[in-house]
Amino acid sequence: MKDPNSQYQIDYVLLFILFAIGTVSCFAIASAQASLPPFLQNVNFVLKQIQWYFIGFIAIGFIMIIDFDRYQKIAWYLYSFALVLLIGLELQVPGAVTIKGATAWYRLPGIGNFQPSEIMKLFLIIVTGRIIANHNEKYFFRTIHDDFLLLGKICATSLPPLLLIAKEPDLGNTMVISAMLAAMILVSGIRWCFIFGLVSGIFVAGVTLTYIFFTHTKFFKAH
Repeated sequence: MKDPNSQYQIDYVLLFILFAIGTVSCFAIASAQASLPPFLQNVNFVLKQIQWYFIGFIAIGFIMIIDFDRYQKIAWYLYSFALVLLIGLELQVPGAVTIKGATAWYRLPGIGNFQPSEIMKLFLIIVTGRIIANHNEKYFFRTIHDDFLLLGKICATSLPPLLLIAKEPDLGNTMVISAMLAAMILVSGIRWCFIFGLVSGIFVAGVTLTYIFFTHTKFFKAH
């Protein structure tokens, strides 16, 4: 019989690992402080790191006490909120910050910079999970058409934030989100033959375009 209190058990090993990683990171930041440019010497980056750890643990605790079904009910609201923040960066609304050519942050007074693409990763997982679950409930006995429909829903949801993040530009988060979505598609129930055929087609098209680009450069320059 399942222990009714099992959902409230704390993984102390995981907490210790997180604490150890956090401690090592603080020591690493402290040791690198002396090598920073003079205009950054007066910034206490160790304190900022501890501050964000504290905020992160509060956020984790808040997220854990809420049942996942509740998140699924508000999945589209969370997704829309993060998408609006990304659009704000594209429009460079007041508060948007550009660092080294990338407009990927908002400046929060008294806290620091906030990157919307980080929360979009989480919200996109939730909303994609809801799309897959609802589709599989509706189409229990699926055809190729149903698989294509599910893939279309996932692409229609994920492409807007992906394009906005890539345009910031933020290649790292773009690749992370793409890998995350690829993993979800693999376990979504879509036929493997369909996925293999689609990936093969994209690969062949990519190789063909690359070959044409390097062997017929005049064509690309003319167009």
